[in-house]
Amino acid sequence: MILLKIGSQGEAVEQVQGGLNHAGASIYPALETDGVFGGKTHARVVEFQGKNGLAKDGIVGQQTKGALEKFVEAFLAHIKTLTPPADEQAARDRILDIARQMYERHGWRMSDQLGEDRQRIAMNYQADSKTKERQGGAILAQIAMLTGNPGIQAQNCFHISDAHVQRYAAALPPTDIGKWCGAFVFAVYKLAGLKIGFWPMVSTAAPKFGKATLFTTVTKASDVKAGDYGIANWGKDPVTKKPGENHHFLVVKVNGDQLTTIEGNVNFRVNDNFAPLTIVKRDKYSIHGIMKDPQGDSGFGRPIWSKVL
Repeated sequence: MILLKIGSQGEAVEQVQGGLNHAGASIYPALETDGVFGGKTHARVVEFQGKNGLAKDGIVGQQTKGALEKFVEAFLAHIKTLTPPADEQAARDRILDIARQMYERHGWRMSDQLGEDRQRIAMNYQADSKTKERQGGAILAQIAMLTGNPGIQAQNCFHISDAHVQRYAAALPPTDIGKWCGAFVFAVYKLAGLKIGFWPMVSTAAPKFGKATLFTTVTKASDVKAGDYGIANWGKDPVTKKPGENHHFLVVKVNGDQLTTIEGNVNFRVNDNFAPLTIVKRDKYSIHGIMKDPQGDSGFGRPIWSKVL
């Protein structure tokens, strides 16, 4: 095979750049998929090689190409399907369609059994106790690759150790995969064809990361629409008294003050003897209940359509 290194150009380099962008968190910015193998691509290749136990020579040969293959395939599948919607309404319609597909395909139902359908996410559990395959791990990896969220690394999604299963069963915080509720929202927007690049998505954080602001806050309760995203603060921890964590969700229906949502990274406890399932599910909220959060960090937002279409 042809070795790709500094100075190489062409479609093969473009595919490697796209694959690297889909290979999880990086200390470097997302690469431009321009087909030119320069210093930035070299640095990302060396980083990828180090994370995957390969010789860190910055050259894409047979072993590095093999390790990148699934990420390149994800990149190619991604760019084939993503065309920006024609206008805001078309974008909102597509966002709702994608969100519902995600729920139907990957949401957890009360009748589901671990391992029965590996496309359904129950992040805290093994689909197979022998292989240690995580329930829905491949889907979580795709979310990680689509978003570039540094809290979720694709290589950590596919499997879950016995120790981590036990950790989740004891209701201890995750150490293998970070919170992915915001990444779920970001992935739906990206699958809908919005030109939003890679993480972060929060409008106020964008300048800190040297990224253009692509999202804006919805300030009026009457202006919240299906296709917007919301942020709910779960309040203070009853034990530690520390402020709660923000949880992101997608608004899929508005009926007066009531919302129907689809969201990821939701802890759902079947009974007191069953460790929580961390899943994709539907939920309901009050718009005013979200906006009146006393901690002041809940609310709603949406893409700036003129910038993302």
